[in-house]
Amino acid sequence: MKLKQILMVLAVAAATVALVGCERPKGINVTSKEFERKVTEGVYKVAKAQYAFNKTTDQLYFNKATNTFRIVSNDGTKYIEVAFAAPIGSVGAKVQASVKSEGFEDVENFDSIEFEIMKKEGQNCWLWCQAHALGVLAFYIP
Repeated sequence: MKLKQILMVLAVAAATVALVGCERPKGINVTSKEFERKVTEGVYKVAKAQYAFNKTTDQLYFNKATNTFRIVSNDGTKYIEVAFAAPIGSVGAKVQASVKSEGFEDVENFDSIEFEIMKKEGQNCWLWCQAHALGVLAFYIP
């Protein structure tokens, strides 16, 4: 009988831990966590690449004076541009930006979109917009 009671208590404790562990911090969801695991600069929708940098065919560019990140094809005919309204701040901060692309049909354009800075590592920054499930992994110069 005691074994049954012990198992019951353990089951209730495990269920309680599971329920409490399921709470997510505000603004963070599974999709943004999946996006944070990306390692290639680019634009991601629902954590799937709309376009990711290809080191054979593209170049990365960041203009610190204008806070602009670009992926440009080697021949210059195609580009993705993310222009930030302000310098990229600290993790958790928000930043307004515009997203424009030419020649990359899968990349959505936005005149104004708000990103949360999810993670910074070296010269890469992970930015996430929950409203559009859109992520940008940007090369930048701090």
